[in-house]
Amino acid sequence: MYVGIDLSHGPAGSKRTSSTVAVVASIDAIPTRYVKEIYLQERPMKSTHGWEYIVDMKDIMKSLIRQYKELNHYPPNAIIIYRDGISNGEFCTIFEAELTAIREACVELSTAYRPCLSYIVVNKKHHTKFMTKNSDTNIPAATCIDSDDVTSPNLYDFHSASHYAEKVNKTHVIVIFFDEFE
Repeated sequence: MYVGIDLSHGPAGSKRTSSTVAVVASIDAIPTRYVKEIYLQERPMKSTHGWEYIVDMKDIMKSLIRQYKELNHYPPNAIIIYRDGISNGEFCTIFEAELTAIREACVELSTAYRPCLSYIVVNKKHHTKFMTKNSDTNIPAATCIDSDDVTSPNLYDFHSASHYAEKVNKTHVIVIFFDEFE
């Protein structure tokens, strides 16, 4: 099951006190069919997990896994999560809290249920700039940069210019694989 997660807070200076959690997940093996979960959560004034922490992650994942199982008659044996918008400063605390909630969801569905989990963070807000050699133009769309000179020695990560735009959007992708459910 492929899962995409984002949290939206509204514009800066907004009086809006809630954030919108949007989650989409594939429910078939191809994948061509998707389900969604949309939640509102109060914006914490100060949170130990950070601004981007999804409070209802356990309930969201239980619902998505149940919908997958309803269609396929078995739960997914692997869950790949694409998570948007976690800053470097919040990465560890949010990742640990959300991973714990996902594992709790699986165990609550069945004590024997232990899918393989992958958690992939996709950041668009970073300060890395790439230019073409001998030019001040942006790198071409569909460029992937995984050089040891710019990636982390401790993580599997890469930078990508995924598509053409007037201003090429470069993403920093951090991939964390879990082949065991602890």
